[in-house]
Amino acid sequence: MIDEVRGMAITGRVSLVPAGCSAACLSHPRLRHHIEFQVVTETPDGVGYLVPAWDLFAEAWAAVEPLQGQELFSERQIHADVTHGIRARYLPGLTPRHRIKFGERIFDILSIRDVDERNIEIDILAKERL
Repeated sequence: MIDEVRGMAITGRVSLVPAGCSAACLSHPRLRHHIEFQVVTETPDGVGYLVPAWDLFAEAWAAVEPLQGQELFSERQIHADVTHGIRARYLPGLTPRHRIKFGERIFDILSIRDVDERNIEIDILAKERL
């Protein structure tokens, strides 16, 4: 028996599938890159200065793709520094103040778009730090 509790389908455990969406609508074969979303925290260094440190906010599977051609041209009309498009599952609380770690590579988040405003997937425009 499946109970609907606050929009989440549960069967003895909590599911991350929003109500009205089957697990099939979340499957995306391109989400093959393991990434970390990181958040900055500032800690005192003992001399009175705050030192920034990056801590894990969440881990996710994503599609990390360099932008090319017309796609790159049109996105640079909005964000001149954009280098990559990243698609991932919706993550509440994620903002452009976070960053993405992909292996040893670091990406600054320039913008986040909730695809179709359904809280299922997000498209991120990012700039790779070199």
